[in-house]
This record gives sequence, structure tokens and C-alpha cells, in this order.
Amino acid sequence: MGPAQLLRGEVVTRAGRDATPFVTLDRSRCEACWECIDVCPEAVLGKIDVWFHRHAVVRDGDRCRGCRRCIKVCAAGALSDRDSDRQPTAVGS
Repeated sequence: MGPAQLLRGEVVTRAGRDATPFVTLDRSRCEACWECIDVCPEAVLGKIDVWFHRHAVVRDGDRCRGCRRCIKVCAAGALSDRDSDRQPTAVGS
């Protein structure tokens, strides 16, 4: 990300890679076990997996239906509820 991108407003935050409407990902706490990726029925999460940089990432946050399965399997606590008042939608719809 260069200064020109910031000036043009193209890249302001990385929120799209750190959150869905239901879940927030703290990449600094991720232990790269990939359990969250395996359990997600909508393929919302993906991997950053290079030798010096490994963690989960939100690939397609709009697909998240709020089942919160990823939060339940994350032993590191890298995933948390973004808005606990928001109700999940049916998976696969």
C-alpha cells in the first residue's frame, strides 16, 4: 500500500479482511491451525500462508451467515462476535 493509494482513498482500512457482519478476526492472535477455515460452511475464511507470515483472513465477508462455528473452534481466541445482537441467517441461503 503506497501513499498514492491512500491519497486517492483506494485503501483506507483492512476491515474487509478482518471482519464479517458477524465475526471479527484478530490476525495477531491467530495460530494458523486452520480449524476455522475447515468448519466454515460458506468458505468465508482463507489462509495467508508464507513461511514468515501465517494467519487466517476474511476472504468473502459478505458470505458469512453468522453461524459462529469459526468462533467455537478457535482455541487461540482470534475470532470473536462482532455484534452479538445480530441473528444468524440460514446457512446455504
